Amino acid sequence: MSEIRVALLRLKVKGYINAYSRKVMNYYFSSTDYVPATTLRGAILELEYQTKGKVNDKFWVGPALPLGSAFSHFFIPLNEKARDGGKDSAEAQEMKGVLEEAGKVDKWDKESVYKLVREKGLLGHGRKPRIGAVIRKVGERDGYNLYERVRLNSVVQMQTAVDKLTGSNAREMLFAYEYKEFRDLWTLSSPDLPQDRGVLRMGRGKSRSGFQVSFEKVRELDLELAKKGEVGYCLTPCAPSVMGVKLLDGDYLGDLSIYTGWFTNDHVTGTKPTFRVLREGTLVKVREAGNYQRLLGAGLNFLVKVNDLGELLEKVM
Repeated sequence: MSEIRVALLRLKVKGYINAYSRKVMNYYFSSTDYVPATTLRGAILELEYQTKGKVNDKFWVGPALPLGSAFSHFFIPLNEKARDGGKDSAEAQEMKGVLEEAGKVDKWDKESVYKLVREKGLLGHGRKPRIGAVIRKVGERDGYNLYERVRLNSVVQMQTAVDKLTGSNAREMLFAYEYKEFRDLWTLSSPDLPQDRGVLRMGRGKSRSGFQVSFEKVRELDLELAKKGEVGYCLTPCAPSVMGVKLLDGDYLGDLSIYTGWFTNDHVTGTKPTFRVLREGTLVKVREAGNYQRLLGAGLNFLVKVNDLGELLEKVM
């Protein structure tokens, strides 16, 4: 059994923040319903630098998600009948022990997986989910975990740039920034936190320092990491290889995304690597584990083994 010791953190956000933005023309969308691991790690390391004058570059942390929520995976379909009668249902269901059952399939090609789905009824009555959607557990019924989509309140602030020469509004310089109300969040990190509680400067945009994000270490717990022959759940984006270096070999049920992160060390500053990764919520049937944990500090390859998503949420409540 391959276990990893982690710290469970609670975060409280007073106000609205933009944890990750996407720019369309002059509009900055707050594009995630969670705080990415890279954003949170940077905020915690900044706190450590301000208090100690140095940082622990081996420290890692996962994404911060609304309490009771995590990322949807392949075996959590949206229900066909929406609770409100609409076609875009926020309800979803997951058969208990579904990931343990899925791990019994030797070949993880689409034909073998769909055969398992038909024989075992692992998807229940629904359609294929959107991998990586943030869903919150709302209950249990008849051997299923029940979920709903997390939809956060947001506000939009308008800002206008001023021409330095004329002192008037600059042409086409009206900007809109969207901020989301995160409130209470949970995350997992390495146990070597700079301090057990504190206040972080986190978020993007001009007004980020006006909002307070406090965190507290709740307790430590052990999680099992996926190893050869097992199914792992990507709590962060997963990178099977980076710059030609193979870190993880397996078969995947999930979607692709783009990783963008900043890193700085004593020799390189402001470097911004960008490459394709597997989205959060992707399932990996591991053939060879390699040394995928080496990228935890970059917010990648947090691959945990659980019988179902409900089991993971029970561990972190």
